[in-house]
Amino acid sequence: MTAPSPTTTPMRGRSAGRPRARAVSRAAIADAVVDLICDRGFGGWSMRDLAERLGVSLGTLTHHMRDKQTLLIEAMDSMYVLPPDWSRYRRLPPAAQLARMAETFIIDTPRRRRGWRFWVEYMAGVGHNTALRDRHEQRYERQRRFFARVIAAGVTAGDLATDLDPEHEAARLLALGNGLAVQQLVTPDHLSPEAARRILTTYLTSLQRPSEG
Repeated sequence: MTAPSPTTTPMRGRSAGRPRARAVSRAAIADAVVDLICDRGFGGWSMRDLAERLGVSLGTLTHHMRDKQTLLIEAMDSMYVLPPDWSRYRRLPPAAQLARMAETFIIDTPRRRRGWRFWVEYMAGVGHNTALRDRHEQRYERQRRFFARVIAAGVTAGDLATDLDPEHEAARLLALGNGLAVQQLVTPDHLSPEAARRILTTYLTSLQRPSEG
């Protein structure tokens, strides 16, 4: 689960006296694509709309990104990242790491609402685009493997039940978490963040190793 490095691509040389184009990073471009999709839907914007949002010329934008499909792929890649506070949790026991990762399915902040709004709009739009769908499936599989590794480490450490199948449980957790996130986003009156958290906590508790005695 990695994201493009927030580096700035160098600009082409320009003739003397010509105004220098504003530098724009790939991360800033991906971030603006996410905002546009949240505001207008998957197909409701153009490269020119994106250039205007970034405050650059269309030529500058296409210097960084060849086409709209490349933009969409990088925007989706930017969503599959570890939580910003992950460095605080990576040395905790696997069960605690798993609980922290499950929090990403709880829509209780504007940042998470934005991320899931983008995810829903993106998923609704990629059905007829093989390249975008394949890229998403690759990212999803990497996320599933990450969860499976954490669950396997929990089994080895004795935190989680010894009879768990990490691959199966990772798939279950993702299916449950994604479903809860979509319901919180689309029908918030029927599923609050607190209720979604209780459901996830119940599931995670079921994975724990039964106490002896």
